[in-house]
Amino acid sequence: MNKTKKTEIVEDSNTGIRHFITCNWSWIIAMVITTITLLLFMILARIAPFGNNTLIKHDGFIQYLPFFSEFRYKLINGESLFYSWNMGCGMDFYLVLTYYLISPFNAIILLFDESSMVVGMTIVICLKIIFSSGTIGFYLSRKEKEVKNDIVIIAMSIAYAFSGYICAYYINLMWLDSILIFPLIILGLNKIINEGKVVLYIVTLFFSMICNYYFSFMICIFLILYFFTYRFENVKTLFKKLLTFAASSLLAACMAGIVLLPAVMGIINGSSESAYSGNFEWYGNIANLIKTQYMLTAPVIQSQFSGDANLYAGVLNLILLLLYPFVKGVNVKEKVIRIAIVLFLFISMNNSILNYIWHGFHVQRGVPNRFAIFFIFMIIEMGYETLLNLKNINLKFVILVGTIAFILPVYVYLIVDFRGVVDSKIMFLLAIFSSLLYVSIMCIALYNENTYMYCKYILSILTIIEVIITATMGLNFNKSKIIMSAIDDMARRKQSIEFIKNKKESDFYREEISHTTIDNETTYFNIHGVGVFSSTISNDVLDTLGKLGVKAGSPSYYYYSRITPSPFTDDILGVRYIHSNDSGRLERSEAKYEIIYDENGNTVIENKDVLPIGYAVNKELEYYSATDFDAAYNMNLFSVLSTEIEGPYEIINPDYDISSDFCNAYIDEESGYLICDNFDDNKNGEYASIIMSTIIDNTGDYSLYFEGNFTGINILVNDEARMSGDLEYQLNNIGKLEKGDKLDIELVVPYDKSGYYSFPVYFSRYDHDKEMAVVEKLSENPFNVTEYDSNSIIGNVNIGAGQMLMTTIPYSENWAVNVDGKKVETVKLMGGFLGVEMSEGDHKIEMKYTPKAFWFGLILCIVSWIMLLLYVGVAKYGKRTKPELRKS
Repeated sequence: MNKTKKTEIVEDSNTGIRHFITCNWSWIIAMVITTITLLLFMILARIAPFGNNTLIKHDGFIQYLPFFSEFRYKLINGESLFYSWNMGCGMDFYLVLTYYLISPFNAIILLFDESSMVVGMTIVICLKIIFSSGTIGFYLSRKEKEVKNDIVIIAMSIAYAFSGYICAYYINLMWLDSILIFPLIILGLNKIINEGKVVLYIVTLFFSMICNYYFSFMICIFLILYFFTYRFENVKTLFKKLLTFAASSLLAACMAGIVLLPAVMGIINGSSESAYSGNFEWYGNIANLIKTQYMLTAPVIQSQFSGDANLYAGVLNLILLLLYPFVKGVNVKEKVIRIAIVLFLFISMNNSILNYIWHGFHVQRGVPNRFAIFFIFMIIEMGYETLLNLKNINLKFVILVGTIAFILPVYVYLIVDFRGVVDSKIMFLLAIFSSLLYVSIMCIALYNENTYMYCKYILSILTIIEVIITATMGLNFNKSKIIMSAIDDMARRKQSIEFIKNKKESDFYREEISHTTIDNETTYFNIHGVGVFSSTISNDVLDTLGKLGVKAGSPSYYYYSRITPSPFTDDILGVRYIHSNDSGRLERSEAKYEIIYDENGNTVIENKDVLPIGYAVNKELEYYSATDFDAAYNMNLFSVLSTEIEGPYEIINPDYDISSDFCNAYIDEESGYLICDNFDDNKNGEYASIIMSTIIDNTGDYSLYFEGNFTGINILVNDEARMSGDLEYQLNNIGKLEKGDKLDIELVVPYDKSGYYSFPVYFSRYDHDKEMAVVEKLSENPFNVTEYDSNSIIGNVNIGAGQMLMTTIPYSENWAVNVDGKKVETVKLMGGFLGVEMSEGDHKIEMKYTPKAFWFGLILCIVSWIMLLLYVGVAKYGKRTKPELRKS
């Protein structure tokens, strides 16, 4: 008896497994092929952990890696996820979390420390690519009422997972969650329209919104377009389904309210992303967009050209797209709308206004046409339907498309450079050959049913091979060995980082890294830094620091780069320690800066005159208004308003000898700006230079600030190069100049005869004694920090008559401040710092940071989930009781 039952259980289990495989073999095989391909590629290309190469580069290395390091650090140490002192003088970490870090896959990354986290990121990327092949395959197998499994699904699944888009933008791994779940969102929409079922759609859209609200915005735009591809019996049915679709989308958004509401409030309160200029522009990139759809095209990871895109999904899909209008098995209305959507997407990649809307009403920076995955999805879905209905297409239409398929590469070759991962001519010949090969096989497929079946297999297998070759060569094109060397360099720097941590100082201070390896290196090492590179930083603090001479430009500000910042900003921002030897600091004042650590090539300099995170200032500082980007003037203005003491910089207006090889250049006496007019037309299109020369009249420590866009800037002292490169929009410390030294400033610009050049050049001399007078005055009434954690800070301050508290914490309405136990309002000082007004005397200050709308978002999330669960419960109960009702 027992043996019989056991046998039945085993048989039932085996039957269940066989049934599952029978219903799902196509997308399972696609995932297996994707897994094997990625594993073999990593081994052969020696990608870590199988070698010293890595696929992580650009933003993945300089931005996301430090954020993961900070995320891991917070979780291990039990810190709040609301705020971080380890980036940008202090920043809303919850915004960083919701934009970059929320994904169930990221649990894997947290198993690796910062030195090996790149391996964890690579594993996560590979898993997301593998799951992408599975989700698109699952969708294609179930997009109709009957479950289908076909080799075409395997080919299309691999084409999606190894598309040019994913093989380029995988670096932005926070988008991949939305990309892999996107086909299931469409499947959920299918169920709403065809079956009236909403749960799959709501849950998958919620998942996307939680993982990446930014990409989900683009998905929602596409869903609105895609909704109209469905057929409806009448207008009443259309509006009923539209209402269900809208209500389901809203419920998914409410369920994700814990992420969406704080994110929206953060964006409203000052995201650094750029606003639209209002210019209507066509990029003129049609030939380039067509080029990217051929095999061996090089993936575009970053580009300053907004018209670049990654559209490759197999040459077969491009040809099938051209054949789609002639498919007989698809409803005409559905066909027309799908073609219209593809054309709209194509046009959007070529138009500045549509591009701006798709990208969340922001101008894309460096990563163009992020919505191109929808174009790939559409041509894969349309290609799938075309290939399955190929036998119903008239031969003459196949021949017509074959002719077009031959002409397209020729057109592209004549217009743009066809170069991909191989030479341009090879790319061109491969495009011609592959197009004609696929069309020839299609012609043979039309002979009879048997040839169609054979040709369908051949076309699918050829596509799988082509896509895998293109993907692996593209990924190999992206790999880098330098990154792993950079990680080794940073590992060596950790010795000095640990030295400072072992001092166990209880008060609050900041430290920075000179000549950083990556932009967010202080975040990577979990130390209180000033600089940051993040799409979530506030415009206000970026503008404030930029006008104090810090290298700033959306979406980043770099406190230490190649140029040494002002010692005055070191003091007022509370930078106590600087990692790496900085000769410029020591030359200025050995009494101010002292080397306290110097081992194994690592050096730490201590700033002895550093101010705390807050101090009492005169209330007149509320009237501070920065003048352009003249950093020396702005620091002087801060000094006078906050202390009534003269600032540390003397503004110099030297007599320049000015010469230029392309225009008449002179200093305008009224504005002080350098003006260029009377252009030499013969120089049009060339790079031209303006040289400003002067003789130094007094020995001192000099700085220059350039406001404008230059191709290059060269500074020479006595005909010897002192510094050069990208020097605009930062205070450039030239160093000590002797009386009688000759200073030459060369400004290089691209000459356009229709242009007009006008820009300021600010020159100043630094006085250490004057700086110390200001610093000593500010240190009289310090904000003494007695206790702080990752999102709160407590301390004491004595406020004098006519004074208020200024902190160098970036201003945010999310800070709740109590003075002597009573909540008070905060004020914005210098355009970006947090200030508090209070009465004269001693006060206890308690500050706590909570993202705006977080608690409301949490309640909304809980209520929405309860509503969904109640709906599911009621629906199931209704199904169970229906038969009984019928019996009665």
